[in-house]
Amino acid sequence: MEQGISGRKILIAEDDAGIRDILVGACEGMASPVIAIDGAAAREAMAGEAFDLLFIDWQLSPPAGPELLELASRLQPSAWRIVLFTIPTVDALVRAMRAGAHDAWWVARGMELREGLLQEWIDKPPVCKGFPPLVISRLADSMSAQAASRKTSFFQARREFSRTLIQEISRRHGLSRNDLAEWMGVSVRTIQRLLSGRA
Repeated sequence: MEQGISGRKILIAEDDAGIRDILVGACEGMASPVIAIDGAAAREAMAGEAFDLLFIDWQLSPPAGPELLELASRLQPSAWRIVLFTIPTVDALVRAMRAGAHDAWWVARGMELREGLLQEWIDKPPVCKGFPPLVISRLADSMSAQAASRKTSFFQARREFSRTLIQEISRRHGLSRNDLAEWMGVSVRTIQRLLSGRA
């Protein structure tokens, strides 16, 4: 995969037509992806041919995204697996990591992925791809340790996770604070508080 994606095989398992269009656009000029609009179609595609890259909607069904990720780990062990979220949570991100996801992308209707994002991701060395699962794991461990020691409240730990997550979304998609506010349906002042750790 690190040599570029031209001629590679990509599977997009996503039931939302708008989000599928965003991902197909990201592949433009590099590959013609196979489309699966439900979990059953994705399972059949993975059983029938080898892929280099898998995009799997976390809320796809049936079978659901978590089950598909575990299945993909068995059927497509050499493929990169990217799980798709519209509203990620700590628990879901950790579950995705444990189910075999290499990365998590936040994609929603109306968003535009930065031009060249997919190629940039492909060109990264394996240990640096996307939002590192180890970061999620460390954040979860940190929140657990803080809760156990009672040195930091749950709400303070949650603010730190939210701040890190929003910073990554902003970096990934090249979004300004105004863009983030519009997408999340909050004020720019709220975004500023979140990023400063004061919200």
